[in-house]
Amino acid sequence: MAIKVIIADDDKFFRIGLRTELSKCEDLEITGEAINGDYLMKMLRSNPPDILLLDLNMPKLSGMMFWR
Repeated sequence: MAIKVIIADDDKFFRIGLRTELSKCEDLEITGEAINGDYLMKMLRSNPPDILLLDLNMPKLSGMMFWR
C-alpha cells in the first residue's frame, strides 16, 4: 500500500521538480497538488494524505494556518 502525498506550493516549477523526484519512490503516490491554501483545504476534505508537503507562504490561506 502506497503512502499518499499531497504537495502544496504556489511555485509551479518547484512542484514539478518535487513530483518528478518523489515519483521515483515506488512506496509513494502523489494524490494531489495544491497551488494555494483554499485549494488545499478542499483537497484535504475529500482525500486526506498520509504526508503533506507544505509551503508556509502561499496565497489565499497561508500554509502557516496548517502549522498549528
